[in-house]
Amino acid sequence: MSESSPTYGAHLRAALLVGAAVVFALAGIEALATSHALTAADMFAVFVYLTGFYGLALAPGAVLLGLATSLVPARGLGSPSAWVAGCGVVASLVTVTYQAVLTTRPLFSNVELGALLVAVITGGAAVVLAIAAHLSLRAARTPRIQWVVALTWGAIAVSTSGALIRWNLSGFQQLSGWLLPMPIALAGIGILALATRNRLLAAPSGVLAAPALVLLAIGAGAAMEYQRMDAPQNAATQAPLLRWIAPAVHAATDFDDDGFSGLMGGGDCAPRDPTIAPGKLDVPGDGIDNNCLGGDASGDVALAKPIWSTPPKPAPELDVLIVTVETLRADHVGFMGYHRKTTPNLDAIASSSAVFEHFYASSTFTRLSLPSLLTSRTPSRIAWQKQPKTKFPRIADSNPWLPEAFKNSGYKTASFTADFPAFTATDSIGFDRAFGEYDASTALRYKGGTMRGFPS
Repeated sequence: MSESSPTYGAHLRAALLVGAAVVFALAGIEALATSHALTAADMFAVFVYLTGFYGLALAPGAVLLGLATSLVPARGLGSPSAWVAGCGVVASLVTVTYQAVLTTRPLFSNVELGALLVAVITGGAAVVLAIAAHLSLRAARTPRIQWVVALTWGAIAVSTSGALIRWNLSGFQQLSGWLLPMPIALAGIGILALATRNRLLAAPSGVLAAPALVLLAIGAGAAMEYQRMDAPQNAATQAPLLRWIAPAVHAATDFDDDGFSGLMGGGDCAPRDPTIAPGKLDVPGDGIDNNCLGGDASGDVALAKPIWSTPPKPAPELDVLIVTVETLRADHVGFMGYHRKTTPNLDAIASSSAVFEHFYASSTFTRLSLPSLLTSRTPSRIAWQKQPKTKFPRIADSNPWLPEAFKNSGYKTASFTADFPAFTATDSIGFDRAFGEYDASTALRYKGGTMRGFPS
């Protein structure tokens, strides 16, 4: 007497268990990746939030997986050689796909994003084609021929994977090392699920405690968003995978088209009111937090417009040194609390200096941020002089200029920078103004990042 086939409920229960394992694995790895910047309590909050986010995102997939497996008859998994051959088939198609990505690569200004795109394409193609190859090679009649084909495809897979990584090595080097355990963990869960398929289908209803925990995490994540806690923003900025997903979520949830989202630390305290958003002008006394900074401006303090004047002549032996570091993250600086000794010289200076813990650049763009620093004006207030279309506008001489103020006060001025185009005659922006000695000959060494090999 034949046994009855498992019901859809059994397949759904098994899919939910596998989905919960995937969710916990992703959230756990990402939470551990934030250990360099967050306390244990904040890491746990991030873990709960990520569990809720991935649970909500993957829940429809788990339901569809349960439906699909209930419609497919339970058969053997096929020979190992079929799976090896499947990897080779995947490699061949990925090669063609990657060539298309490589052709359009100039459209991407960030090679990190390009590397991540390659990884996603590779992973997606691997899942689809491995299944297709597995199903097609199961029917092979001669095991010996099947193994020859499998080993051939396996060799192609290894060489192709190595080539893909080599071609985009600079991009992969910029990605977080915590991204590597993710596909390994997911592959392990998938193999374990296939190996214990019958046990999963026979699992009692009590095992749904794991999916229930994911459901609770979804509710906790929603509460964190509603209460505007730190966990959503910490996850969106520190988690190695979610920080790439967050911009897409922000764009999709910008309901009022003001450029900001109310989710994942997007900062919009009124997600359906375009007149209220970060960066908006706050109207004192109207009882509305127009710029989402946590309250209405009282209007008691009027900020006067800064006035430039020639500083008095300093003491004879007083020197002034300005050091700027490209894309230096505050949370990776020793004197700002980073646990690794990344900046020992700056730490030594900071130990006997005044340290401003909240100092913000006026722009994320070097060509705007540094002129703002040296003119004491926001980029929109700087007077710019047009240059040919191939060049960035030049800083007009009518702007106040810090090196010029020092030079007029009797200082000897000098500047030493890398050969970044903005500092050289290539762009001729005007950074050399009022410097008695200006040296921009130091070779710039930089791997990956933005602007096709140059930092912004």
